[in-house]
Amino acid sequence: MFTISPMTGRLTATERPTPVMITFCARKEIFLKDQALLFCHVIEPNIGMSGEAIARIPILLSAQAAFSR
Repeated sequence: MFTISPMTGRLTATERPTPVMITFCARKEIFLKDQALLFCHVIEPNIGMSGEAIARIPILLSAQAAFSR
């Protein structure tokens, strides 16, 4: 139901905030209010061989899809 763009990205300490677009497309009626369905994983690339996750931030989502008859 959700599409995220971009799915991954790399930020440096001097970069400005990067916009992330979350698109909601439902095929049936649904109502969500403050649900933690998506998580942002922050990975420090300088720790270990392939980096280490240092944070898992929940993203609260609210959405409603209603189909009129």
